Amino acid sequence: MSENIYKHFGIVARHGIYDETTGLLATYGKGQAKKLGIKLKDYLGFLFDIGNTIIISSPLPRAQEYAQIIATQFGVTKIDAECLGYPEGKEHYSGYVYSPEYIGSQIAPFLSYPVILLITHQEYTDGDVPQLFVPPKKRLYHSHFPQLGKGQAHVIDRDTGKAEIF
Repeated sequence: MSENIYKHFGIVARHGIYDETTGLLATYGKGQAKKLGIKLKDYLGFLFDIGNTIIISSPLPRAQEYAQIIATQFGVTKIDAECLGYPEGKEHYSGYVYSPEYIGSQIAPFLSYPVILLITHQEYTDGDVPQLFVPPKKRLYHSHFPQLGKGQAHVIDRDTGKAEIF
């Protein structure tokens, strides 16, 4: 943790397991949110506190719930972001996903936060969206960010580009 006190992190997390009939997190998915929050707190220390961290969440219920569990557990700020959910008027992706450039423009106002945690969906967890947090001169190949399982996260050091999966 001590080596992280002056760093900046971008975290792209996939919401946890959910009940397909309600669209809300299953009990196991709620546990996944709590576990990820604890791992992030252990790794980031005081950076993962009020004023240092912002959670940007998809507007979909399962992502909202996942984000709220982490936000409540650690007292961090949570906002909703249409750019991380389904396009307006759609109930599912139907092959449409917002571009990484558009998502980047939506998160740009929050880059001053030491920690930015995006809670989103499978379509945004590999390749281009995690690379938004990698310094341009250190951009990694697409395959460096594998798709995440439900409840997992890419933790990216925004200064060096180093990434881990939690």
